[in-house]
Amino acid sequence: MTATGTKPVWGLSAGEVLLTETGIQRDDIGQHTLTIHISPIPSAGSVTVTPDQSHFDPGDIITLAAIPAGQGWRFRNWTNQDDEEVSRDSLYIFSMPGHDLELTANFVDI
Repeated sequence: MTATGTKPVWGLSAGEVLLTETGIQRDDIGQHTLTIHISPIPSAGSVTVTPDQSHFDPGDIITLAAIPAGQGWRFRNWTNQDDEEVSRDSLYIFSMPGHDLELTANFVDI
Protein backbone atom coordinates (compact mmCIF):
# COMPACT_ATOMS: atom_id res chain seq x y z
CA MET A 1 0.00 0.00 0.00
CA THR A 2 1.33 3.43 -0.82
CA ALA A 3 -0.15 6.64 0.49
CA THR A 4 0.80 10.04 -0.86
CA GLY A 5 -0.66 13.02 0.95
CA THR A 6 -4.00 11.98 2.37
CA LYS A 7 -5.26 9.76 -0.47
CA PRO A 8 -3.99 6.16 -0.25
CA VAL A 9 -3.37 4.22 -3.43
CA TRP A 10 -4.23 0.54 -2.99
CA GLY A 11 -3.12 -2.53 -4.91
CA LEU A 12 0.64 -2.06 -4.75
CA SER A 13 3.15 -4.45 -3.22
CA ALA A 14 2.34 -5.65 0.28
CA GLY A 15 4.40 -4.27 3.10
CA GLU A 16 5.18 -0.88 1.60
CA VAL A 17 3.78 2.29 3.07
CA LEU A 18 5.16 5.68 2.13
CA LEU A 19 3.78 8.85 3.66
CA THR A 20 5.54 11.64 1.84
CA GLU A 21 3.99 14.57 3.71
CA THR A 22 5.20 13.35 7.07
CA GLY A 23 8.47 11.91 5.80
CA ILE A 24 7.70 8.48 7.29
CA GLN A 25 8.59 5.40 5.29
CA ARG A 26 7.76 1.94 6.55
CA ASP A 27 8.69 -1.24 4.72
CA ASP A 28 9.02 -3.69 7.59
CA ILE A 29 5.80 -5.60 7.00
CA GLY A 30 6.07 -8.99 5.28
CA GLN A 31 9.04 -11.10 4.36
CA HIS A 32 12.32 -9.83 3.00
CA THR A 33 15.09 -11.46 0.98
CA LEU A 34 18.53 -12.31 2.32
CA THR A 35 21.15 -12.60 -0.43
CA ILE A 36 24.60 -14.01 0.36
CA HIS A 37 27.69 -13.41 -1.79
CA ILE A 38 31.16 -14.94 -1.51
CA SER A 39 34.21 -12.84 -2.37
CA PRO A 40 36.70 -12.66 -4.03
CA ILE A 41 35.62 -15.82 -5.90
CA PRO A 42 32.80 -18.28 -5.17
CA SER A 43 35.24 -21.14 -4.63
CA ALA A 44 36.99 -19.28 -1.76
CA GLY A 45 34.53 -20.68 0.74
CA SER A 46 30.93 -21.44 1.55
CA VAL A 47 28.20 -20.11 3.82
CA THR A 48 25.54 -21.90 5.81
CA VAL A 49 22.36 -20.03 6.68
CA THR A 50 20.23 -21.07 9.66
CA PRO A 51 17.32 -21.34 9.29
CA ASP A 52 17.89 -22.62 5.75
CA GLN A 53 15.71 -20.21 3.76
CA SER A 54 16.07 -17.01 1.73
CA HIS A 55 13.02 -15.02 2.92
CA PHE A 56 12.59 -13.82 6.49
CA ASP A 57 10.24 -11.77 8.62
CA PRO A 58 11.64 -8.65 10.26
CA GLY A 59 13.11 -9.63 13.62
CA ASP A 60 13.86 -13.25 12.66
CA ILE A 61 17.17 -14.40 14.17
CA ILE A 62 19.58 -15.61 11.47
CA THR A 63 22.91 -17.38 11.92
CA LEU A 64 25.50 -17.29 9.14
CA ALA A 65 28.62 -19.45 9.21
CA ALA A 66 31.41 -18.68 6.74
CA ILE A 67 33.63 -21.68 6.00
CA PRO A 68 36.93 -21.26 4.11
CA ALA A 69 37.48 -23.65 1.22
CA GLY A 70 40.41 -25.33 2.93
CA GLN A 71 44.10 -24.60 2.84
CA GLY A 72 44.90 -21.37 1.09
CA TRP A 73 41.86 -19.37 2.29
CA ARG A 74 40.83 -17.70 5.52
CA PHE A 75 37.76 -15.72 6.46
CA ARG A 76 38.23 -11.93 6.63
CA ASN A 77 34.83 -10.34 7.43
CA TRP A 78 31.17 -9.81 6.58
CA THR A 79 30.16 -6.70 4.66
CA ASN A 80 26.75 -5.34 3.71
CA GLN A 81 25.47 -4.02 0.38
CA ASP A 82 27.11 -0.65 1.15
CA ASP A 83 30.49 -2.40 1.60
CA GLU A 84 30.44 -1.59 5.32
CA GLU A 85 31.94 -4.16 7.67
CA VAL A 86 29.26 -5.69 9.90
CA SER A 87 31.32 -8.42 11.59
CA ARG A 88 34.79 -9.97 11.71
CA ASP A 89 33.51 -13.23 13.18
CA SER A 90 32.92 -16.12 10.78
CA LEU A 91 29.83 -16.99 12.85
CA TYR A 92 27.49 -14.01 12.49
CA ILE A 93 24.15 -13.89 14.31
CA PHE A 94 21.77 -11.01 13.62
CA SER A 95 18.15 -9.97 13.51
CA MET A 96 16.62 -9.58 10.04
CA PRO A 97 15.91 -5.90 9.35
CA GLY A 98 12.69 -4.62 7.82
CA HIS A 99 14.14 -4.61 4.30
CA ASP A 100 15.96 -6.86 1.84
CA LEU A 101 19.57 -7.47 2.81
CA GLU A 102 22.72 -8.45 0.93
CA LEU A 103 25.75 -9.69 2.84
CA THR A 104 29.14 -10.77 1.54
CA ALA A 105 31.45 -13.30 3.17
CA ASN A 106 34.93 -12.02 2.34
CA PHE A 107 37.83 -14.46 2.24
CA VAL A 108 41.53 -13.80 1.67
CA ASP A 109 44.09 -15.94 -0.09
CA ILE A 110 46.89 -16.95 2.30
